[in-house]
Amino acid sequence: MLPKHRLGRILCGNAAENERTHAGLSWPPEARLKVGTHLRRAPIPALWRLLCERKEENAFWQIDQGVQFPVAELLINSINSALNEVLPEGERWQDGKIQPVIVIPETLHENGQDALLSRCSTLGLPSPFLLWRSVAAALTWISQLSNEQRHQLPLNKDCAVAVLYFGADAIEMTLLRLRGRSHKGHNLILPLRRRPTNLSLLPAGMDWAANIMEQLCDKDDYNAFWQLFTRFPEVWQTIAGAAYQRKEFPRVWSTANGWKLWTADSIANKVMTAPACHSQMLHNLFAPSCHLIEYNEGRLSYVDWLKTRVAKFVDEVSADGIHLVDIITCGSLISSTPCAWLKEVCAPFARLKTSIGTPLFRSCFAGHKALAQGATIYGEYRRQGIPAYLDTVEQISLLTRDGSGYRQWSPLLKTLEVVGGEKLKGDIPHCVSVRAKSPAIDLWLCMGDTPDLDDRFPKEPVNVSSCRLRLIRQWVRQQDSLAQVIEGAKDLPEKAYVIAYARVVFGFDEKVHETIPAKGQENVRRYRMTFPRIPEHNMLLDVELSIYPASGRAQIYFVPTDKEFLDGRKIRLNYDRMEKNIPLDREEHGWPARMEIAAHPDDISLTSRKNILKRWEHISPQAWLNAKETKNIWQTLQLKKMQYNGHLSVVDLSTITEDGECCTEAGRAIVARIANRFRELFDILVVSNPSEIGPLLVRATRLNTATPANIRAFIVDCLNKRQTAGLSNFFDAAGRCLSSKEELSAFINCILADKKYTISYLRGLRNILQYRTEVLECLDENSVFYILMRVKDSMKKEYDKKTFKQTFFQCSLVILYLLRYRMRQPDFFEQPHVKQILDCCIKYMHDASESLDKQDSNRQKYLTAAKTFEDFVNKKAVGLLPLAIAELSEEWNRCTPPRDYISSKNWILLLFNLKWV
Repeated sequence: MLPKHRLGRILCGNAAENERTHAGLSWPPEARLKVGTHLRRAPIPALWRLLCERKEENAFWQIDQGVQFPVAELLINSINSALNEVLPEGERWQDGKIQPVIVIPETLHENGQDALLSRCSTLGLPSPFLLWRSVAAALTWISQLSNEQRHQLPLNKDCAVAVLYFGADAIEMTLLRLRGRSHKGHNLILPLRRRPTNLSLLPAGMDWAANIMEQLCDKDDYNAFWQLFTRFPEVWQTIAGAAYQRKEFPRVWSTANGWKLWTADSIANKVMTAPACHSQMLHNLFAPSCHLIEYNEGRLSYVDWLKTRVAKFVDEVSADGIHLVDIITCGSLISSTPCAWLKEVCAPFARLKTSIGTPLFRSCFAGHKALAQGATIYGEYRRQGIPAYLDTVEQISLLTRDGSGYRQWSPLLKTLEVVGGEKLKGDIPHCVSVRAKSPAIDLWLCMGDTPDLDDRFPKEPVNVSSCRLRLIRQWVRQQDSLAQVIEGAKDLPEKAYVIAYARVVFGFDEKVHETIPAKGQENVRRYRMTFPRIPEHNMLLDVELSIYPASGRAQIYFVPTDKEFLDGRKIRLNYDRMEKNIPLDREEHGWPARMEIAAHPDDISLTSRKNILKRWEHISPQAWLNAKETKNIWQTLQLKKMQYNGHLSVVDLSTITEDGECCTEAGRAIVARIANRFRELFDILVVSNPSEIGPLLVRATRLNTATPANIRAFIVDCLNKRQTAGLSNFFDAAGRCLSSKEELSAFINCILADKKYTISYLRGLRNILQYRTEVLECLDENSVFYILMRVKDSMKKEYDKKTFKQTFFQCSLVILYLLRYRMRQPDFFEQPHVKQILDCCIKYMHDASESLDKQDSNRQKYLTAAKTFEDFVNKKAVGLLPLAIAELSEEWNRCTPPRDYISSKNWILLLFNLKWV
């Protein structure tokens, strides 16, 4: 019973019962109710319901304009009053001698738990233990088991009990696994509670009762209805199957038509037929003071709806392969004697068979006694330090960056399972970076399942092969827009993955934004952390976390690694300052992602050439170069357009990936035969006919990293000894096959010794920069600057000639992938002398696009290439791949061998210098 003003006294228990205000009587005037006015009498079930429904929002009960009471405060006042009424004389909760255990709903959010605990502190009450309803009932059930029953439980299997709570505030169905644990020589049975995946509230028992009461009074007679709801217990007792005192009848009942006699007749029949929907009269009375969620389960009665819901619950249990050993029923809507509706509702459980037999209907665990007894057991276990149950908590993740500079979700908790009542800790060292002179930073946290980030490639489906996924990604890269991908992927089973990958390739597209779901985005919160003192230099923050199950929100602290900053004080996360429903910012990129080559999932270009390969293996070393089989083998290793029958159109595919892999066992066997034949030819030709080593390198390195080891060793030897003069295709070949850090270092060191970069140099550089992440470890600021200078010079040479062709765009692509050095040195490309070079290259790119007539079909591609280049340089790119530039720079469709530039004389001199002959 609430006062008129905020500082008034809140009445609970008997004092509230004896108060006439808003009692529903016709006299005195303050006892009358009027729909549309605030209600000063707040039923406890409605308060629990409201606290659960609000989840992360603060729940209030309003009694006038601008006057409202926190729901948690009303509940704690009610609990305090109830305790003080039953405690022995002289004992009070406030004295600290009593340890209360509050049994809470399964759907009570951490914010509601926090509110209960903080209100206790505000009212000067000791902090209570919070315990889930289902766990309290299970602890009572376990305490009643005999030794024989305990030994029969298959704790090594998925053994569980079902807890069905039928209450005025909610109806809950919970499955608790049972686990065995040894503690100080005692064998314990602990219920394991899994965090509910669906936190939606089921229809409430108070609406069931209210719908019956609506049929017992005249339409819109809210005062008569309210008396039935708050003062006449017979409807509630009839639902629960409890007998009521007949000697109390007839009772005086104030209605709109005068005073009547209440006889409680014809209630039983209405229990079975009352509709499963919210009570309109009850919600109309509540509306000015609070808004409860409305629901309607069609034309089903409450009993039919409950039976349907229990049947669904049983199907879920059966599908999980659970060994259900018993059913526990509890709550205010049932009594110690199972009523007819409860037997009918629980009938679907008879379908379940377990190793123990059909589950028993345990009517002895009915009403609130089971919960109260379980709370007592839990409190005693906590006092003695004995584990009582196992609980799961919600994962909390912080948005950080990985070693490659991409954003990632970093979980703070290493495990989500903990003993109930015990603290769970987690931390991430050095995970938050603070820039000097920054007064505040934005942090992003995710509670629960993390959404896919749109600034890196999405997680690959586990049931799809890597070759199939490479094929899909290649198809996406060949499309013109995100909208085109969405249209083409509508029949693909991997549609979700395709669209997610297309988003990181093409970036944000306003036109199709609404068609792409932002899964998990509702779990993300932004926290703006303001520093009491501005940091003078760059600094890292550690994150510390502690959490108790069923004890409110986690405590998260940010700890400066610089102990002098803030005098070593921690910064605590303030949940009230967290912003929700704010879309996660799309990351703008300053370098392109690693590229890949897709191979055909069926290796048809290999398996269809078995006869050619067999003939080629037997061609003499003297005839191999001019044999048509050699040309066929070389063409086999090229990229080509293939029609793929897996709901995809023509896709550009290679025989093997950049890592020398193919997709089938048959394909891998053929690649091994080709590599072995090249190995044999090299060993013969290096002695008998050195002039043909050059053509062999060009062809053999099409195997990428599957190139034979002797050929790769020869290439590295040439690089280390700088014996590459006149070898125009040498660097192109080397860039395809080298992969280890040592090999790449030899390539980089040799490149640094040259002043002019031909197309072969550029292709080789592009390959190692876009395919090999290890190359970053071979670079430093001096080498990056030198390469940038030489590539810029080559680009300017083409620019001066106005030949904006493949060489020009090869230069731009090399520069873009050189930007990946930002992963190691984020500020290197911001230095004035480096920025000046990049600005020149940006000008070249824009001038190239302006050089074409507006009617030229390639002009749009040139414009896109120029914008992409500038966006990556300025860290403004919204896609991860420079597709237009890659297409303008590529010569993948070349299916004829290039001219061999290396003369016989040069090769013979080279081989003698390298001591290979």
